[in-house]
Amino acid sequence: TMGGAFQVNQQILALLQLGKSASKDDSVGTVCEVGFNAGHSAAALLWQNNATLLEFDVQALPYSAACLETVRERFPDRVRMYTGDSLVTLPKHLKKVEHAASSFFQRGTVKLCDRFFIDGAHNNPVVASDFTHAMKLTRAGGLVMADDATSRFPDVPLEWKKLVAQGYIADSKCSVYDLPPPAGLKGFCIGRRTEKKM
Repeated sequence: TMGGAFQVNQQILALLQLGKSASKDDSVGTVCEVGFNAGHSAAALLWQNNATLLEFDVQALPYSAACLETVRERFPDRVRMYTGDSLVTLPKHLKKVEHAASSFFQRGTVKLCDRFFIDGAHNNPVVASDFTHAMKLTRAGGLVMADDATSRFPDVPLEWKKLVAQGYIADSKCSVYDLPPPAGLKGFCIGRRTEKKM
């Protein structure tokens, strides 16, 4: 009953591309994702690299545990799940990153995300919070992608447009696809995290 990235071939291709290094100066060592669902996007994000995937998800669906186990079997020792509401888990992880950056002994042990895929709850205040934390947790030059950026979930494109207008995301590109019922509109936006601090 729940859709996923697998419904749109162009989105799977975009996720595969997102996981690749864009140049020799663009490393993909840490990938972050809010919203695991059945793990289709997680697998695509890990396919073209040796990165570690940091997952933030409530893990409340009947198939959550089995799907997580399947992805972990395919990509051993590369998936870390932070279970819980992203309104709690993302700020907690951000504090960990900030603490490691300010500590002489821990500096560099907790890295910013090179890629961030946002596909959690689709209404505010959660969308705004997820987007804000994605900006704070993604390194300058890293890529950010948001799922379900369509009129079906107006808070998602609204918050994306705000970040672009405020200069936190550059090179923004959004795509929308009208699928047969019951799927309806599916879409996503992708852009580059600028150096502007939030």
